[in-house]
Amino acid sequence: MDKNPSGTSQAPEPHFLLSSGALPVDLIPTPLQKFNGLSGDLFPLADSTKKKNDELVSWARTQVSTLGLEVKDMNSFANGEVLLGLLHKVDPVRVNFKKFDKTNTLKTLSTVFKLAEEILGIPNLIQPTEFLQNTDPRAIMMYISMFKMKIDADHMSTTQAQIESLSKLVLECASDVEDATEQFSSDCTKLRSLAATVDVGEKEQYFAKRVTLMDSMIREALDMVEDLEERNGLLAKENKLLSEQLFLAKSAYAEEKVKREHFENLTQVEQVLTALGEDLDEEGHNLEYYISLFKQEAFS
Repeated sequence: MDKNPSGTSQAPEPHFLLSSGALPVDLIPTPLQKFNGLSGDLFPLADSTKKKNDELVSWARTQVSTLGLEVKDMNSFANGEVLLGLLHKVDPVRVNFKKFDKTNTLKTLSTVFKLAEEILGIPNLIQPTEFLQNTDPRAIMMYISMFKMKIDADHMSTTQAQIESLSKLVLECASDVEDATEQFSSDCTKLRSLAATVDVGEKEQYFAKRVTLMDSMIREALDMVEDLEERNGLLAKENKLLSEQLFLAKSAYAEEKVKREHFENLTQVEQVLTALGEDLDEEGHNLEYYISLFKQEAFS
C-alpha cells in the first residue's frame, strides 16, 4: 500500500482498458516475448503455435547447417541471414551467401524479400522494419512457413522427377536384358546345332592346332625375355665402364686443378719477388740468384 501526501494509505489503481480497447502500456507484451512465442502470463500463445515455431526452427537449422549459421529460435530469423541461407540452398548461383554483403540488416531483409518473390514466388507482404521489430509475430511465422512449404515442394518435385527418370531407366535396362537373353538363347541354339554337325576328329585337330600355336607364342615370348636379359647385362657392363671413366676423369680434373692453383700461386710469388727485386736493385742489391734457387726448390 502506498501513502499519499496526507499520510493515509491508498490502494493502487486497477488497470482499465482504454477507450479504444487497447491495453495499458505496462500490460502490452514486448516484441521479444511475442517473437519467442510467449506473451507473458496474461496472453499465452497456443501450444500449436509454439510447436510450429519449433518445427520451423528445427527445419531451418537443418537446411543452413553447412553455411555456419546458428538457428536457436525464431529470433535467429530477425536479421534475414537465415532466409538468405535458405535462398542460397535453392539457387546458389544467383544467391551467393558468402559473398553477399550483410552489413546493413534492413537492406539485407529488403533484398531477401525481393529474391524470395522472384525465386520461390513468395509474395512480399511484410516490410523489413516490421520483420526486424517483430510487430506481427504470426505474420512473420506465416512468411517463414511459406519458405518451408515452397522449398519442401520443390524438393518433392525434384525427387519425384528423379524417381520417374530412374523408373524409366530401369524399364529400359529390363528391355535390354530381355533382348540380350533372347540373343543369348538364339546363339546357344546355333552352337548346339553346329556342334552336332562337326566331327569329333575335326574338333581334336582344331584344338591341337591351337595348342601348337600357343606353344610357339610362348617360346617366342621366352626368347624375347632371354634377349632382353642379355641386353640388360650388356647395358649394366657399359654403365659400370662409364662410371669408372667418369671417376678417372673427375680425378684427373682434380689433379689438374690442384696443379693449376699451385702454378698460379707460384706465379704470384714470382711477381711479388720480382717487384721486391726491382726495389732492391734500386738500392744496389741483386735478387735473381735467390729467385732461381726458390724456383728450383718449388718445382723439384
